[in-house]
Amino acid sequence: MAAVRKIPDHYDPEAKLISGSGIFFLLPVVLLNLCILNFDRKTFLDWIGILAALIIGLCLMMIPIIMIMIGFSKFEENREWLKTTSTALTTIVEREEISNVDEYGVLMFDWRLGLKMLPSQTTICPGESIVWMYVSKSLYKKYANKEIVCVYYSPETPLTFLLKDEL
Repeated sequence: MAAVRKIPDHYDPEAKLISGSGIFFLLPVVLLNLCILNFDRKTFLDWIGILAALIIGLCLMMIPIIMIMIGFSKFEENREWLKTTSTALTTIVEREEISNVDEYGVLMFDWRLGLKMLPSQTTICPGESIVWMYVSKSLYKKYANKEIVCVYYSPETPLTFLLKDEL
C-alpha cells in the first residue's frame, strides 16, 4: 500500500480568498450605508424607509466582517500549527498527471507528486520509499522543473505535512 500525505485538519487553501473577498465587499457596503444616511428625511415615511434600509445595510455589513474573521481565524490556526512543525528538504522522485472519466462522462485530472520519504516517515511506513501527495495544477506546474521541496511536517504524525508553497 502506498503512503499518502495527510493534510492538517485546520488547513483551508481558500482562507486567504475568503478574507480578501470580505475586505473587498466591505467597502461598497459601508459606502451604501453612508449614502443611506445622507438621504433627505422630510416625512415620517422617509424616516421609516431610511431606518429599514439602514438595518438591512448593517446586516449586509456583517457578511464581509464574518468573512474577514473566518479568514483571520484560519490564518491563526495555521500559524499555531506551524509553531509545532519541523521543516525538511526532500526530493521529488516522481510526478504523475492522472486522467479518468467520472460517472457523468466528464474527463477529470489529478496531479500528484511522489516525494522521497523522510526518516521519520519511514518509521511509520517501513516498506515504502515514496510518499504521494495530490496537488493543484498550478503547484504541479510550479514544481515541474524543481527537484527539491521544503516540507513542514508534524513530528507526531510525519505523514501530515504541507509544502512551503501551500502555506
